[in-house]
Amino acid sequence: MEREFSSLPFEIIEVDTSLADSMDVVGTTQSFDLLAFFICSEGSLHCTINTKSYNVTRGTMFIVTPALYLTVDTISPEFKGYIIRVDYSFVMSLENIIVDSNSQLVLREHPDMQLSDEQLETIIHLTDIMQDCMAEYNDYNGNSMARKVLNELLITMVKALAYATSYLFVKRLPVEEEMTVDRQDMVIQRFMLMVFQNYRAHRDVEFYADKMYLTPSYLSSVVKKKTGASALKFISNTVIADAKQLLENTDMSIKEISSFLNFPSQSTFGKYFKKYAGMSPKDFKNAEKKYQMQTPVSQINKQ
Repeated sequence: MEREFSSLPFEIIEVDTSLADSMDVVGTTQSFDLLAFFICSEGSLHCTINTKSYNVTRGTMFIVTPALYLTVDTISPEFKGYIIRVDYSFVMSLENIIVDSNSQLVLREHPDMQLSDEQLETIIHLTDIMQDCMAEYNDYNGNSMARKVLNELLITMVKALAYATSYLFVKRLPVEEEMTVDRQDMVIQRFMLMVFQNYRAHRDVEFYADKMYLTPSYLSSVVKKKTGASALKFISNTVIADAKQLLENTDMSIKEISSFLNFPSQSTFGKYFKKYAGMSPKDFKNAEKKYQMQTPVSQINKQ
């Protein structure tokens, strides 16, 4: 059952095969504009995040960040799980305290982790308590002060969940990858958030530097130092990843994709795509179709 609360920065969705069937989830590619915690409590499924395939079983948890694409390939009849969708800016304000920019980039490349039975039960227990409080919050018609306290209780709970999952993620990192969060990490984290929120409309470094009250050269130097890639490269990688997913997984025409990504014309989009992807959108789309036709499904699922 899905419950949505517009005044809260998160929502919880209990997922099973009946809900998945009703929403036509299998074989459909979903794009996430929010950050989502996905937890499998029973059964299994096979999914693809961008181009990487994952086998999900009881205890698997994903942290899916904005601008990633999730495709559920298969799902078992007994599957059950939770999706907790959280406003990304809310989570980033917490992550700024405990996770450096390198760790966040690692998270985007390796979003899955396997929980122990004890860890899984703890997170499910916290999620169930949150659902009970959310139900009371939604139905409460008493005095405003009590409702405000209940709101703060729920905010504290989702913070606790974010900290708990961050702890599990950070704990698995090798010691040499752990870093102290500094001012430049804060710059990177804000830059990443702004790119995820604006890359379909703004692809120039100057826009982000201006919003952050920084010079483009300083922003570029910080991004290069912390990630190994320029600010422009980070932006273009995000745009191209989105464009590739739209070309591969939707029926949208190249012209429609160009408009969706807010390019002034199909020609401009084609030149941008070729510059950063090394081929035209049409050639990429044709190459993907040819590959899928020549590759057995079993082999694709193993990749």
